[in-house]
Amino acid sequence: MTKANSDEPVRGRPATRPFGGYDVIRSTHRDEELTLVDKGTPCGEYLRRFWQPLALASDVRDLPFAARLLGEDLVVFRTRAGRLGVLHKHCSHRGASLEFGQISDEGIRCGYHGWHYAADGRILDVPAETRPGSYAQRMCHGAYPVREYKGIVFAYLGPPGEQPEFPIYDFMDAAGEDCVPYCWPLDCNWLQVRENTQDPIHLTFLHSMFGIKQFGANLANAIPFIRAHETPLGQVTTSIRRLGDIYYVRINEMIMPNVARVPDALREGRAIPNNEANAVGTGSDTKALRYKRLLPSSHGMGLSMWVIPNDNENSMFFGWHHVPSDEPQSVRDERIRQVEHGQTKDRPYHERQRNPGDYDAIVSQGKIVARGNDKLTSADVGIGLYRHQLRSGIRAVAQNQRPKGLDVARTAPIPTFAYALVRPAPPTGSAEEEAARVQALEKEIVADLMAFRLPQTSRALEPA
Repeated sequence: MTKANSDEPVRGRPATRPFGGYDVIRSTHRDEELTLVDKGTPCGEYLRRFWQPLALASDVRDLPFAARLLGEDLVVFRTRAGRLGVLHKHCSHRGASLEFGQISDEGIRCGYHGWHYAADGRILDVPAETRPGSYAQRMCHGAYPVREYKGIVFAYLGPPGEQPEFPIYDFMDAAGEDCVPYCWPLDCNWLQVRENTQDPIHLTFLHSMFGIKQFGANLANAIPFIRAHETPLGQVTTSIRRLGDIYYVRINEMIMPNVARVPDALREGRAIPNNEANAVGTGSDTKALRYKRLLPSSHGMGLSMWVIPNDNENSMFFGWHHVPSDEPQSVRDERIRQVEHGQTKDRPYHERQRNPGDYDAIVSQGKIVARGNDKLTSADVGIGLYRHQLRSGIRAVAQNQRPKGLDVARTAPIPTFAYALVRPAPPTGSAEEEAARVQALEKEIVADLMAFRLPQTSRALEPA
């Protein structure tokens, strides 16, 4: 066993015999490189290089809105002239919170002693100064660039000289589609929340084997074939399930560092333009895409999901429900109700036990998971790849390099990869025949998808 005074973290050890609870050793070592987000920490500096959601626009009305992002206390407000501002929450004078300030035409005035700040942090007025304007000439209050887009307020908390363009992905700018914003709080570290979407096997159990079947088709007995593939933006995790006489193929996407795209459930439609038998997708020089029925995801339906750290032990989902613009309100409300089931703790405890959701599975792991206790299998290949890509991005920033995700082509909109589709399945053969058939199908689908979206970008990570 590791000595008590050793600097080496204690490694987790499982039981290897029945009734072996006494033998178990649980690691308490936190992977600080991936989890801590305060300013100056490796991950905190990495995440600060990207635009991050901060608030719902509906929360920023006639009063200042207090928010917390990456361990920083902030206040979001809209001047009476309509300009958004994101400032450090505590007044530069003596620390009173600007959430109790008074909004003006030009900015916000502290409610304690009247210091007046513009949306960019300039000091407009310091009442009772002996030499009026002296503070304004030598200092500013902490402020950050801000952008509102389709009901979500984004902020950039990184170095001013490295501010990237605000990215417009295809799921943010799709014709015939409404983006319905949402925000869900979670009482734990951001990383265990973010890893959830790269864990497609949990759909079979958490969302299907209890009383509520969230995604339409009963997937409780369908164990998926799972692979993960690197993309220019991050990664995709593919899962293929046999449901009777069809294969249901679901492609979740992670856009580095913390944006996920989750396709809608089993509904008919098309995601890739002109995707008919013997037709080639628009703008593609690949072979004909062969899927007669393809389900919408990056356009038309599904979810986009940022996970932002409020601090080291609290986080939030921000994103949009993507719904057809002509969908009846009653249908839309029911769709959103089903998707949002179990995403927060706002249900009685006994109900959460009978029908647990993502919130319960994620938060019950603890405030910050000690990952030395994980027992990863081949089904966790997406999680393994994501952790690897995070470390690469974090270390790139530490070496003054640009991480993946900032060097994408700035054509608007930026194409993404998340999709869901179905494919006819022949009668079930032997286990070996079925495995070979599914593996071949997965390789074919990924090759076509990658070639259609961004040519020459196929790199795969196979599970051990």
